[in-house]
Amino acid sequence: MSPANNNRIQGLTTIRAFAALHVVFYHMWGHYMPLCQAGWLYDRFVNIGYVGVNLFFILSGYILSYVYLSSAPEPLVDKGKFWKARFARIYPVYAFAFILEIPLVIEHVLQRSDHLRESLIALVTLAANLSLVQAWDMVLKWRWNYPSWTLSVEALFYFLFPLLGVWIWKKSHKGSLLPWMGACYFLLLAPSFLWWATHPRIPENQSPEWLFVQPLFRMPEFTLGVLLMKLQHRWDLEQRAERFAPLLFWGSLAALAGGFAASGLVPVYVLRSGVLDPAFMGLILGIALSKGPVAALLSAGPLVLLGEASYSTYILQAPLQEWVDRIGTAFNVSFCSSGSTNHPLVFTAYLVLLLAGSILSFKYIEVPMRDLIRKTRIELPGWAFRWDPSK
Repeated sequence: MSPANNNRIQGLTTIRAFAALHVVFYHMWGHYMPLCQAGWLYDRFVNIGYVGVNLFFILSGYILSYVYLSSAPEPLVDKGKFWKARFARIYPVYAFAFILEIPLVIEHVLQRSDHLRESLIALVTLAANLSLVQAWDMVLKWRWNYPSWTLSVEALFYFLFPLLGVWIWKKSHKGSLLPWMGACYFLLLAPSFLWWATHPRIPENQSPEWLFVQPLFRMPEFTLGVLLMKLQHRWDLEQRAERFAPLLFWGSLAALAGGFAASGLVPVYVLRSGVLDPAFMGLILGIALSKGPVAALLSAGPLVLLGEASYSTYILQAPLQEWVDRIGTAFNVSFCSSGSTNHPLVFTAYLVLLLAGSILSFKYIEVPMRDLIRKTRIELPGWAFRWDPSK
């Protein structure tokens, strides 16, 4: 993807919106539509929305490599400036989501008989979540914004990228990239397949979350994104895009559809570990190189706006659901999954509120705060890691 074709990034921005909404449907469908948790569409599409997170992790490595590594003859990543830019990108809305939850947590603490114990737990886990370390031990997540564990994983990616990303870019400068990708894919799936082989009779709901949540286990997924950008850069795929980009795009969609249809053949924790990642990689590359109707459609203004707001969509989904439930409780309406009634109108209203709120959050919190933080003169201590491609 050359600078001249930078507008194709918009297509990748758009698929973030679809991935975020897929995750939202996975989290919220059973909450608002408990009587519709049956049938092929639910089992093979809605109920595997967690795979949207896999796409996010790959896309993160791909986009960061495009921005920081692919456009310069000698890649250079200043650690301090990079971390400051990443903090400005994710933290304002991340903190806002926790601010929304604080009144609800205070209410929860006041309703408990053991006020002191619950207060201490709330404060310690809040500190862990705001420090972005909750994914290292999921007990730290407590009842705080549960989708936020992915930001804890991303924090590790961002911490290591100035060194690891440049090192990978250097070491993969010569030779085939396929062994690198194969090794990453093996490391990604090895923990879950090993658990499956050694615990075949343990119910899936008793499988440990660290199989797919542990940040170190997700590093190969981020690395696949870096290698995908390197593959595109080395093979100069821009020049051959018209011939195979549509085939790659539609072929990857077909592979994903097949993977969704066959998702019942493997445990959930195996799917969450990244089995479908090759199809996601093909989809990313197909969109990035597309020039025809697909690129035009995915670059449409409203879709790109939803993609830009997708981070807010993802991180605000749980706090908004809690507030909708709280308001429902005030009117003696229960939306919990253990109820016996579907609430399609409430679910629709929730989705509309979430999308509208996400756009407002993007425009009036995310962008202004990002620009403000980037303009501050406070500089993080850092160094630049560079390499000589001739060595």
